[in-house]
Amino acid sequence: MKKLYTYMSFCFVLILVSCTNNRLDVDVSSINVNLEVNRMEKDMFEADRYKLKELNQQWKAKYGLLYESFLYDMTNMGLVDDSLTPVRLEMFLNHKDMKECYEQIDSVFNDFSPYKNKFEDAFKHVKFYFPEKETPSLTTFFSSFQAKAFPTKDNIGIGLDLYLGPNNKITQMLPPEFYPAYLKSKMDKEFLVSDVMKHWVYYTFSDPKEYANFSIYTIKDDLLTTMIHHGTMLYTLEALMPQEKPEIKFNYTPEKHKWCLANERFVYQYLVENSLIYTKNYKDISKFVQDGPFTTGLSDESPSMIGMFMGYRMVKQYMDKHPEFTIQELVAGKVSPKEVLSGYKI
Repeated sequence: MKKLYTYMSFCFVLILVSCTNNRLDVDVSSINVNLEVNRMEKDMFEADRYKLKELNQQWKAKYGLLYESFLYDMTNMGLVDDSLTPVRLEMFLNHKDMKECYEQIDSVFNDFSPYKNKFEDAFKHVKFYFPEKETPSLTTFFSSFQAKAFPTKDNIGIGLDLYLGPNNKITQMLPPEFYPAYLKSKMDKEFLVSDVMKHWVYYTFSDPKEYANFSIYTIKDDLLTTMIHHGTMLYTLEALMPQEKPEIKFNYTPEKHKWCLANERFVYQYLVENSLIYTKNYKDISKFVQDGPFTTGLSDESPSMIGMFMGYRMVKQYMDKHPEFTIQELVAGKVSPKEVLSGYKI
């Protein structure tokens, strides 16, 4: 009897271990990543105003496309080689409102090392899963409230002004018609690393045409394909940041994330009963992946982007059931959306 009890206890431990085993809990301690961090906002706002003509060209060489986009797209100062650009730069950098924005950025993010450490851990996971990927440098900057992240092949720009905090006086002053409350609630530094890594994932593993204008709100041919695309991106993000809180990776509050978990079955039934799983209607698809105060058609307590959450749950369940299927194969599109859906159980 004692032997039987011992054997059963051993089996129970094995079952417990197998049930709690997380395939994304990998050891990256032996992988070395040393990120280069540049502070474009410091370079600009602390620059000698008498040398802006020379510095304009130096910043063009140092920051490339990010600096050019800052001038042309984010602040409307014009092309970098325009003879009047140094004059416009001086006016911009001396403007009292811009100087106050920089002072707030410098106050909140003077020490960027905690964020650098988290980014380094994320890129260690990138090296683990995708050793062929080059580690980019990071460049913090003032985006004039236009861009949270600006990934390119070898660099990621980080718009620090959009992470000052929802209660920061600068954030509070942003016009609500352009920056409603639901957007301001996400302008918190706790979302910074996850947001930026999310943009890097979409930039790296999406069709370049789909990541136009640095938007992650991609819409595919039908709702299922759209959900599985976003689920793939979010599952990959989880693989790169396995220790991050799940609600942070979804840009949710803990309450919104709990609502999703508690209502997953209801949301799926809603999609099925309303014949939405395979809909190709753009408006029907967009309401499940676009940002907003909640998801149209569901409870006001629901979060926005519920289609992304559902896609993630479908992909995660598939990956948990198929340990032989790799993340590399997942992002390469080796499994069809219908195959992922066929194994989805709630």
